[in-house]
Amino acid sequence: MKELLLAGFNDFAGAGIAANISNSMQAHGITVKNIDKQSYNMPIGAFLSDDAFITKNGIAGKISELTETAKKSGPYTGPEISRKIIIMCDIDRNSIDELLHTLTSCGVTKDDLKAVLTPINSCFTILHIADELLREHEALN
Repeated sequence: MKELLLAGFNDFAGAGIAANISNSMQAHGITVKNIDKQSYNMPIGAFLSDDAFITKNGIAGKISELTETAKKSGPYTGPEISRKIIIMCDIDRNSIDELLHTLTSCGVTKDDLKAVLTPINSCFTILHIADELLREHEALN
């Protein structure tokens, strides 16, 4: 299932941008899910609407284990992440440029962090992927 996972869109301006993204993505058949701050300690794979990606890549057990560990530790109560993050799930390479253009028209900037879901980063928490993407972004810029 084509899906965008959004994190860091929890302030007033971010909520407006997230709504714009959600409305625009409906025309492309893409579901949008906004991850709330309390869930930043959960693995990214736990937020997918369809478990086909997890099953196909043989990581269902790992995602389940990480989810249970996160639930036991309770909701995340730390600070908001410093940048907005967009994770693209099941979006083919040919559609990414068009999608990025649409996201820009919705208010997403070049400083917002973007990633494509992989079997490895699906096990990361939002906090972990934020750190990884921020390091990559700074290295490239």
